[in-house]
Amino acid sequence: MIMRLQKVVFAHDSNEFGGMELYLLRLIKNLNQKRYSPALLVPGYIGKNYASPEQLIQEAQALGVPILKTDKPSNKFKLHSAKELLAVTRLLKQYQADVLHIHTCRPEGARKVTLAAKLAGVQAIIRTEHMPPEVYMTSTSRIGVKPFDWMTDKIVTGSDGDRKGQIQTLGRAANKVVCSHNSVEWEQLDPCHDVRAAKDHLGLDPNLPVVGTIGRFVEQKGQIYLIQSIASVIDQFGPVNLLLIGGGELRPELQSQADHLGISQYVHFYGFQKDVRPFIYAMDIATMPSLYEVFSLSMLEFMASGKAIIASDHSSFQEGLIHGQSGLLVQRKNSEALFDALYFLLMNPEERIRLGKNALERVRTHFGFDRLANDMMNLYDSILS
Repeated sequence: MIMRLQKVVFAHDSNEFGGMELYLLRLIKNLNQKRYSPALLVPGYIGKNYASPEQLIQEAQALGVPILKTDKPSNKFKLHSAKELLAVTRLLKQYQADVLHIHTCRPEGARKVTLAAKLAGVQAIIRTEHMPPEVYMTSTSRIGVKPFDWMTDKIVTGSDGDRKGQIQTLGRAANKVVCSHNSVEWEQLDPCHDVRAAKDHLGLDPNLPVVGTIGRFVEQKGQIYLIQSIASVIDQFGPVNLLLIGGGELRPELQSQADHLGISQYVHFYGFQKDVRPFIYAMDIATMPSLYEVFSLSMLEFMASGKAIIASDHSSFQEGLIHGQSGLLVQRKNSEALFDALYFLLMNPEERIRLGKNALERVRTHFGFDRLANDMMNLYDSILS
């Protein structure tokens, strides 16, 4: 018996390209193409603050994924909003979508798309939350999410801590919220790379230790505490290079901080990188000083590269790393605690090797992308059946 391919339409509500978009593209790529036919929905929102990032569209097209896009029907927001709802409804109905899988960072995000899917008769509506609820929560969020949660079959979180937050903070129904830990295509990363050669490739002194982090230059990522700790490291240990990979509004402030501390020659800023592997491979120690995360993709890439990792003690990092075994966890917003951990690992290279090996084993055992893709496909099937 020949089964019809299930049409899965992916939607998102961000105007920047980052971890959520990488997650979405990897999920599309890892779906069983004999069972599912993926498409990307790009609503015709007005203005750059609402439009989908062009990089997401281009990379989806490179994967051969159809782009479902509506026209911009009006420059008047209220009229546009109503017409956009009808346009998305019509698009989903014409495409005969079986599943709508929404990716969002906001509890009240993608309401229009959710309603459109319900009106279009889409069988399964799923949303994956990519941020803890309190980050974008408003005073009306607990009430505002209720009608759209009723329309939604399942809400997916990337960590157990975020699942609890969705239930306790937003009052979402426990039977609707499921956890599937974020994962990584660890096969794409080489833990046996040559660190000295990687440093040389970036124009860095191969004899100096390299500390690095990956993430947008925003308050959430905590780079301000990392730069402060590096100043202490240079003062008490000696010169080290710091790699900051990402883009964002705080870059001028972070550069000014490095200048003020007199360490700008050792602090290297890089913009957003499509391929972060050359930078990861040059690191002796990877750091994640974030104030909060759901379940960091960068952390998983560090683990898959066999790096010793120092991360903040947020619950998501506690789920990913076992303190003292596959990484070190330090108090958030505490540059002194971060310095202590950095100094310890710089002085004890054998500990860096041990932590890196254990991190590699842990990511390969628990956080491979095949597992996450299978989780999502099983979820689609359970709702459609």
